[in-house]
Amino acid sequence: MLPVLDVVIGIVFVFLLFSLVVTALNEVVLSKLDLRARFLKEGLSELLQSNSKTAEGKLAIRVQDFLQHGMISSLSRSRYDPKAKGTRGVPSYIPGKSFVLALLSLVTEGKDPQRIPDMRDQIDKIGNESLKKTLLALYDDAEGDLDHFKANLENWFNESMERVGGWYKRYAQQCLLAFALLLAITCNVDSIRIIQSLSIDSKLRESLVNQAAKYSDAQPADAPAMEKLRNFKGALAELGGTGLPIGWNDSSSQRLIQGLPQPQTVLTAEFWQGHLLTHKTLGIFGLWFTALTGWTITALAASFGAPFWFDTLNKFIDIRGVGRAPEEKDPTAPKKKATGKESYTVTASTKSE
Repeated sequence: MLPVLDVVIGIVFVFLLFSLVVTALNEVVLSKLDLRARFLKEGLSELLQSNSKTAEGKLAIRVQDFLQHGMISSLSRSRYDPKAKGTRGVPSYIPGKSFVLALLSLVTEGKDPQRIPDMRDQIDKIGNESLKKTLLALYDDAEGDLDHFKANLENWFNESMERVGGWYKRYAQQCLLAFALLLAITCNVDSIRIIQSLSIDSKLRESLVNQAAKYSDAQPADAPAMEKLRNFKGALAELGGTGLPIGWNDSSSQRLIQGLPQPQTVLTAEFWQGHLLTHKTLGIFGLWFTALTGWTITALAASFGAPFWFDTLNKFIDIRGVGRAPEEKDPTAPKKKATGKESYTVTASTKSE
């Protein structure tokens, strides 16, 4: 039972390290593309209905006016330029209170909301019908109370941003799965091959279990947040240092490469008629199918995220610790020789009995 548990701990540890690598890569790419700001801008555009036509002579509230407001532009390192492409000057996050103050400033045309005689008449000046109806509904719900109206605006914004956050998470998850599959193939992280190696090689299995236990003990208490502290190169180096058959340098991986037919050969009739269904070709197809399955398993496992695999690793290590016999608590520690006296030592409790 213990070897099987060790294999499970080993593969879970691999999934954890690989998840850290993929997550770090995904965060770097999404950060470079500034996708949080892009999704936020799209969410604001939908919220303010900026793409709708504004009636002539009416008050126009557009997303570019909102992003140029001082309350919002101060949240970004650079000022928003509506003529510039991309997300330059668009913040990644806007607090609900800042949204409310900036929007009210635009609605009141820079006046103090407390000094507006009738806020409903002021909202009625907005040329965008969809936005005007929404704000009027929120104001009527507040029954003319300005503080209540502000609270309604903040709730409306927060609910919309939760939806935007859902867009971003789905997109980030799709990117993570794509990167995971690409990286699994590029680095040849084949789950099936790793499990086979751990099942056969007891020394490799024991070494990996010890690495997993040390890794688990070394992590801080806030382990779910640890993936944010990892960088791509560090996690990749740790994965490569496990001693597992990862990469394309071993003989098994070379067989996959060497078994591929040359492009010019595939285009000939001789290949399709005489070589396609031979024993050798079918064997290569089988190897590639197994490898593709192993890469897919690795990629799907990485999509669960490093915190999931870290928690899973801790649980299996705890089970292994509970399931050991007393002399197996530390496999690397030298065993104490029996002297023949320990079992017959009479203790005080024994005498009392």
